[in-house]
Amino acid sequence: RIQRDYDIPVIFVSSDTSTNVVERAIISNSYGYLVKPVQKNELGISIDLAYYKHKLAVEQKRREQSYRSYLSESPMPVIIIQEGRIRYLNMNALDLFRTHYMEDIIGLPLLNFVIDANHQEVVDFISDDLPEEKRSSRINVTMKTAHGMPFEVAMMGSVVRFSGHKAHQLVLNDISIEKNAIKNYQRLRKAIIESSEPVVVLNKELIVVEYNEAFKMLVNPAEDLKQKNVTQWQHLFQLDETFLSEALKEEKAFFETTFQISDKHLPVTGCITGETCEGNQELILRVRNLQHVSILQT
Repeated sequence: RIQRDYDIPVIFVSSDTSTNVVERAIISNSYGYLVKPVQKNELGISIDLAYYKHKLAVEQKRREQSYRSYLSESPMPVIIIQEGRIRYLNMNALDLFRTHYMEDIIGLPLLNFVIDANHQEVVDFISDDLPEEKRSSRINVTMKTAHGMPFEVAMMGSVVRFSGHKAHQLVLNDISIEKNAIKNYQRLRKAIIESSEPVVVLNKELIVVEYNEAFKMLVNPAEDLKQKNVTQWQHLFQLDETFLSEALKEEKAFFETTFQISDKHLPVTGCITGETCEGNQELILRVRNLQHVSILQT
């Protein structure tokens, strides 16, 4: 009780070495057990050991309290995993799982909240046996709420100490909106390419990625244009490469330029999609205001 109520280390001193007494000392988490008569130097050593052991325990407790405070105040959803089970999560993570009750989540296996198709990927991500070169710093997985509804997250992890034991700290970044935006972009891209106006898509190296039937009719190439730089098609058409390169550097959302075929200079509207950091930028160029028949006849 002294140790519990006042946080003072206790050393048992007794002439009784019976099992019951020793077990009481163990259960009370004492800092030592001395048998009478006690030698002065032995008592001094035991007190020093108890003091420094208790000091380390107090420091560890303070660090853990500070860490828990950091987790609870973190703006990101964070969960702590030990032996494959969720041992802690902050309120932002609780919101992700769409529940108000910690008991719906705490103590349950992490895989209970991951769709079957992503199980092995998550197991490998938090495995201590996976070689360093095969570890991922981030994985995108589909998780489930407490009620089984799917949501998309980018999962990032690190190894920490929690309650005195090794654990995995996972930061869950909800990317459901990002995923929906990508799907919407893909639908929009498809709609643009399938339009009646000539459209060509270039990557950041100005290599042709895709073009539609209207563009093919306009240019009338003898072979497929894909996977070749626009400079290789100068005998068919010309684009202002310097302008396009500058547009990429400046990450212009929309721009206008010209497209030359034979002696015709045609207006082009373009947009840049993707992210520079992800290396997935594309230029979508649409040739406007055409009189297809007269151009093809010319």
